[in-house]
Amino acid sequence: MSSNLSILIIDDDKGVLLTIETIIKLNFPNVKTHTAKNGEIGWKYIQAHHPQIVISDLSMPVMDGIQLCIKVRANPNYDDIIFLVLTADADINKRIELLDKGANDFFTKPVNSVEIK
Repeated sequence: MSSNLSILIIDDDKGVLLTIETIIKLNFPNVKTHTAKNGEIGWKYIQAHHPQIVISDLSMPVMDGIQLCIKVRANPNYDDIIFLVLTADADINKRIELLDKGANDFFTKPVNSVEIK
């Protein structure tokens, strides 16, 4: 992967942030990663740095993953961002809602290194 590629990882669980960031750095050492602990901080980062990929937890305080996805998809400047959602929710209706709101795909928790790669 290109060294110009940047990924924003958003989760209120520091362990999940560290796990995903480590998986990405081990498999794609040239990819730039940044982390945020909630959707509001993530939104500010997106506006300032325009990452190519956002990996966001679904359930977070302040601004959750669906709210953030809606904000990103409402702005045509961010149409090129790949938006992936992390969820422990196995409810198929919730996953369909994520895709309907503009998510490109989702990962299940606990995080699986093969799935991330």
